[in-house]
Amino acid sequence: MEELATTLYAKSMFEASKEDDCLKLVYEELNLVKESIDSNPRLMEVFKHPLLSNNDKKDIVKDIYEKKLSTLTMNFLYVLIDAKRFDMISSIIDEFNNLYDIDNNILNGTIITKNSLSDEEIKKYEEKLTASLKSHVKLKNVLDDSIIGGSIVKIGDKLIDSTLKGQLNELRKELINNSEVSI
Repeated sequence: MEELATTLYAKSMFEASKEDDCLKLVYEELNLVKESIDSNPRLMEVFKHPLLSNNDKKDIVKDIYEKKLSTLTMNFLYVLIDAKRFDMISSIIDEFNNLYDIDNNILNGTIITKNSLSDEEIKKYEEKLTASLKSHVKLKNVLDDSIIGGSIVKIGDKLIDSTLKGQLNELRKELINNSEVSI
């Protein structure tokens, strides 16, 4: 039920922002809200407090965001408060972001490495993958101590293993296949 509500609210906001020709602005604003809530978990505790009225919660939203958000985004936050769905805001924004990415032909992926990559290194990977996949690629760097060298890129159901271990496994398979042919 909650997943359905998340999808419905995200899709409604997505469609409203497209109709008002402010999709990119709303995308940026919602991610600002998500970032502020994620970086301050106590803020969500305030919104979940049962003794706080909806009007009090709306006043808090107004105090925090009024000068930073468009009327459309502010009204959306108010609707979530009135519907007692504000606790789902992070999930709703994640779903909105998925819709935005699909609409803008953006593929999200993960690049797994032993050491953290710089923004410039990630950008190089993104550019190469964007050219080969014919879609804009956004990568998030995840660290894995088990990787000796190289990287693993995961985008949807695609996996590109360019780790040292992966390359050695490919070489091993090739040697086994070649030795079976020669015998």
